[in-house]
Amino acid sequence: MKKRRLRAHLKNLFSEMGGQKVFVLTLLAAILSFTAPYGLNLFLAQTFTPEEFGEISAILSISGFLAGFILLGSDQSCIKFIPQYLAEGNYSKLHGLHKFYWRYVILLCLFLLIAGLGVSSLVWGFHQTLSGFEINILWEYLWLIPLAALLSFFTMILCALRKPVDSTLTYYVFPSLFLVVGLIFWKNIFDTLEIRTAIFLYGFAVLCVVIYQIVKIKKALHPQIFRSPPENHNRVWLVTGVQLLFILLVTWEEGLVNFLFKLTRQDSGDSLAIFNAVATIADFMWISYYTCRVLLDSTIAPTALLSGTSKFQRLINKGNIVMFSFGVLFLVVFIFFGKTLLSHFGPTYIAGYPALLLIATGYLFSLCAGLSCDIMEYAVEPRIFMLVNALGFIAICFLGFFLIYFWGLYGGVVTLILVETGSTLVYATIIRKTLKVNVFGIY
Repeated sequence: MKKRRLRAHLKNLFSEMGGQKVFVLTLLAAILSFTAPYGLNLFLAQTFTPEEFGEISAILSISGFLAGFILLGSDQSCIKFIPQYLAEGNYSKLHGLHKFYWRYVILLCLFLLIAGLGVSSLVWGFHQTLSGFEINILWEYLWLIPLAALLSFFTMILCALRKPVDSTLTYYVFPSLFLVVGLIFWKNIFDTLEIRTAIFLYGFAVLCVVIYQIVKIKKALHPQIFRSPPENHNRVWLVTGVQLLFILLVTWEEGLVNFLFKLTRQDSGDSLAIFNAVATIADFMWISYYTCRVLLDSTIAPTALLSGTSKFQRLINKGNIVMFSFGVLFLVVFIFFGKTLLSHFGPTYIAGYPALLLIATGYLFSLCAGLSCDIMEYAVEPRIFMLVNALGFIAICFLGFFLIYFWGLYGGVVTLILVETGSTLVYATIIRKTLKVNVFGIY
């Protein structure tokens, strides 16, 4: 009986995902999104020493993590309201949202960029440390954070405008490609490479991509939007953004771990490099999640309002089948070929094989209920969502600090697993009680 039911689910698997062709195209876009960072980290690991690679990858990851706090959830707020206003044809609200967030984000990021460059200039001039922390990471590259914020903000707008190709290329592919090409040219011309060179080239690449994103967004927006009188709902937009802010815990968990690494361990040695190499490989397990999220995003919102319905449960089950199947496939690949994949980064990184299997196992558990975060965002009271994420964020920061301080690499691995599995269990429990659905369902 169960086998017949499973066959029935598999037969109709693509029916609510736009069809098989749409699924395959979205899956290819997701693969590209994860392949570009993997290729970049592979190139950096082969070009720099493990310690230098660890520093560079930590800087890039931390800048993306801290950028979310600058945005105050404005990127998440845009991706929630822009599709809604476009569907309603409410150009006045869309114009108001555009003016409010563009002024706030651009002016604030420009101010922080100038301030960050000023602080960096002082650091380069004096080469001092502050309270025992490494100045070159926490202060020297502060200017990269507002650039990362702009990149994330405009990428989310492109996603909200249903421009998945442009958002994928501009966020994942173009900066990575520009950095690789730039480093190759720099190496051939000056015959030397430093951490500072890589970070500056990446920052310049992000700046160019942001300008390109602005041009694409201006072309995508209907001219009637700017002719309509702006309607202001600043309080609603701001409150919604802040309520979604702590979703950073489950979207930038690797940035959080890198940040805790730099706070707790001044001399991380090869541990930070191995952690980032392992995390880069393990991230491929999320390809199926991002594919399902893109395809089911527009379906989750309306069906989530019908709590406990068979249609909603069926939608969750279909997503779980895809995510769990791909997760098992990748876990098997990591078990048999994990050491080979790590050896491509260099002989030092093979020591991270046990850490790779641990992270992959934790990710597989989260994929069993991969859509739980999206369901929480759409269907659960926003204050509850914010409170759960905020408390989880504080708890993970506290635990992660001591775990990484005492156990280094494996402390970071455990912290990462706790973020994923802990958030999944909490979300699943709340959804079960409030919506009467099982986010772990398959049949």
